[in-house]
Amino acid sequence: MRWLELIGRLGDGPDAGMAAVAQLKDLLDEERLVQVGEARRAGWSWAAVGAAFGVTPQAVHSRFAWLV
Repeated sequence: MRWLELIGRLGDGPDAGMAAVAQLKDLLDEERLVQVGEARRAGWSWAAVGAAFGVTPQAVHSRFAWLV
């Protein structure tokens, strides 16, 4: 699994660790898009999505409205 492989590299020194962090961020960004889309299709409001991320409904809407 890609996530576990990258997490395992975090303790392999700064070069490997920094590369792993960058790749994990990219994977997390992709997964966030998937989950927001799924939540909206399931009927979640922008307020509920924002609350899940700890941000305002306006902030999450401005970032993800193009998904749906």
